[in-house]
Amino acid sequence: MSRFHVLPRKTGGENPEKCPVCRTGWVNLMDINGDGSLLACFACGCVFVSKALRISEARGIKEQVAKQDADKNGGKSTAGTEDMSGNVTAPPEPIKCEICGKEVKTKLALAGHMRSHQKAE
Repeated sequence: MSRFHVLPRKTGGENPEKCPVCRTGWVNLMDINGDGSLLACFACGCVFVSKALRISEARGIKEQVAKQDADKNGGKSTAGTEDMSGNVTAPPEPIKCEICGKEVKTKLALAGHMRSHQKAE
């Protein structure tokens, strides 16, 4: 008798658990921890984390990053950039064209825009 619990293959339902190596979805899986978090494939022997745990982990990380950003900025969203020390700088002021007044974000964009005025002359 094995000390590991065997999860029977799913015969239906949505999103059956699949082995990430052999991609076999309709195979019995071995439950290593006993709580369904760590599984092993009987077909190829691969040990992997269950899909439900991977999805919840990804959601948790996304929420944690959003919370850290909100805490760092006092609840405000950042439109600027972050430097090496972690300080958030304000977004750069737009640069205006002296001829037509069009606003661009960078000097390079202004140089490209100025070429359109040279063609018109």
